[in-house]
Amino acid sequence: MHPGGGVALIAAGVACGLFTLFVLWPRLPAVAGLGLTAVSGAVIAAGGLLLQDDPGAGDWILALAVLSSLAALHSRLLFGPPGARRTERGLLPPTAPPRTKGGNP
Repeated sequence: MHPGGGVALIAAGVACGLFTLFVLWPRLPAVAGLGLTAVSGAVIAAGGLLLQDDPGAGDWILALAVLSSLAALHSRLLFGPPGARRTERGLLPPTAPPRTKGGNP
């Protein structure tokens, strides 16, 4: 049990995740954005396991795998695809051409 290290890892994982979601999410490519949120989830899981008395190897494997994948999935569902921008047409990739004014063909 390492309470100082566990709390520090949880705080670092939360800070990294929040920075990724609220600052970097619209600017990052999909792989980088989802990867950073998965790493943040794994760091939070590792911090939680350091707070336990005697976690086994299965606890480490399961917690890291589940929390990293759920963090990435939750971020994608809540914030939309990484690198997307919001317009009046909804979410668009950064390479989408701007909307032109004009009638329908």
